[in-house]
Amino acid sequence: MAGIYIHIPYCRHKCSYCNFYSTASATYRNVIADMILTELDLRKSFLSEEINSIYFGGGTPSVLPVSDINKILKSVYNEFDVSPDVEITFEANPDDLDINYLSELKKIGINRISIGIQSFFEQDLAYLERVHKAERIPEVMNAIIQSGYDNINADLIYGIPGQTELMVEQNLNWLTEYPVNHISAYALTVEPGTALQVQIKKKIKPETDEAVLSSHFLRVSKLLTKTGFEHYEISNFAIAGKYSKHNTSYWFQEPYLGLGPSAHSYDGYSRRWNANSVQKYIDTIKQNKLREEVEILSLVQKFNEFIMLRLRTQWGIDMQEVARKFGAEWHNDLRKAVQQIQQPDKIKFKNNKLILTPLGFLYADGLASELFRD
Repeated sequence: MAGIYIHIPYCRHKCSYCNFYSTASATYRNVIADMILTELDLRKSFLSEEINSIYFGGGTPSVLPVSDINKILKSVYNEFDVSPDVEITFEANPDDLDINYLSELKKIGINRISIGIQSFFEQDLAYLERVHKAERIPEVMNAIIQSGYDNINADLIYGIPGQTELMVEQNLNWLTEYPVNHISAYALTVEPGTALQVQIKKKIKPETDEAVLSSHFLRVSKLLTKTGFEHYEISNFAIAGKYSKHNTSYWFQEPYLGLGPSAHSYDGYSRRWNANSVQKYIDTIKQNKLREEVEILSLVQKFNEFIMLRLRTQWGIDMQEVARKFGAEWHNDLRKAVQQIQQPDKIKFKNNKLILTPLGFLYADGLASELFRD
């Protein structure tokens, strides 16, 4: 199985906390779909596996007309072997959606909506510099439901300065009143180079608090699992096994093709990524050429990525798979490294699998680094 990711780099407004490549400029927006079609043709030999997930992300894909999305989808179906039960996810912001747009997306085959709510509180949205208003959310959620979607993800952000634990709980209560079957709940992270980092440094905005982030995380996990969601990855929760096929393929290191400016691709042996520039991307594609950086992965890199990605999930690290993929020596070394950690409240063996507890999820990066090979 394999996935295809299509990066639409345009936004109506660049949120202060966002570190994904995107632009609020509309330059080349009217030709980006055609450029992606050309790139798709140039890269069609990259994947030979059946495609079980297609993901439109960004940026904000919902700034494009449905006709552009349709062109890209048709080309994917023409060039690849697409599974009959393919998951086709479309990211969108509340300010872009109405029932007509959603219905047109449904007609062309979009079967999963991922809506960037972030919070139902106006003060949170103001801190994040989100364009949509809290009062718009119920209307949009109802439009998604009325358009016939039964596979819905919603994004929330916690740990926002001024956001109380009660507000976090209320966000979850309001959201779960709708038939969402997947929730991505993210800690507000101040990434280097973002506008938010500058604003905090200049004391324009208050900074985040690690203790609050940790408290909010544990609260979110407890409340959602109590409501019937599986906490299947650090930031992701799903009902009745409705995991994101696309994101799960990342964590299980399945191959995927990335199209569009800054998009990444992976074939099991190498990682490739396009330029973080619409201008450079367009200039190259117009010449029917690819402009990409390539990294060939060593066995140590593959092992460390395996550890880092699997440890993020509820399935953890299958020790038999470690022995099968990397050999008995590396399997035994990993067991010894785990025994040296000795933090059963955070990391433990269960049915010959190495898994993190909910508390352990808070320390995932640090715990993974202790298991890496040099």
